[in-house]
Amino acid sequence: MTEAEIFNVAIQNRTAYVNLGISLFVMSIFVVLSAFLIRNFPVLIRGGFAALSVFGMFMTFMTYSGIQSGFYLMINELSQMAADGTAPTMLSFAEASGFTAGDEVKPPAWRPLVIVAVALQALLSVYLYMFNNWETKND
Repeated sequence: MTEAEIFNVAIQNRTAYVNLGISLFVMSIFVVLSAFLIRNFPVLIRGGFAALSVFGMFMTFMTYSGIQSGFYLMINELSQMAADGTAPTMLSFAEASGFTAGDEVKPPAWRPLVIVAVALQALLSVYLYMFNNWETKND
């Protein structure tokens, strides 16, 4: 692949990454809303909703992680191409940002915390569907 083709795919990758990030946020809003709306349904139906929401979160997270890993793969390939002299745009970007061409770009150290956040979101969703007492008392 040429440098321009990799840049084009990286731009599409970032678009998908942002869209999935927004969808994870919107999914949380819909989980709370649907859990409230079906609060009086039988446990089996609420359990089905809980299972579907956890499955949706898991699938979105796996896709999100795959897209991010693909981005790092593309950036590292561009870095190597810049070191070889076949990616002049990436080379000028690396020089302008203080990055040495050919160096590996690594994900941030806090990346595993995303797994914890998605697990907590899934547990909270199950709690909202199955165990939360939505009734309020006016004293």
